[in-house]
Amino acid sequence: MKAPTLVLGGAQVCLTGVRPVKVLARLFPNGDVVLIDQGGHYPWVDRPAEFRRAAGTFLGGHD
Repeated sequence: MKAPTLVLGGAQVCLTGVRPVKVLARLFPNGDVVLIDQGGHYPWVDRPAEFRRAAGTFLGGHD
């Protein structure tokens, strides 16, 4: 079984851009990406409610 993997990133990352986030997700057989609008390099700090919502949605959809 290939475990589902979520890669969360900020859509406005100025240090690296979003490309590394997308590339990282593609390295996992069942990887998925969520980019958090108005989030930077630390989306869990910039947009904590959106970050928790995305993580919760992902975790709620997988056993």
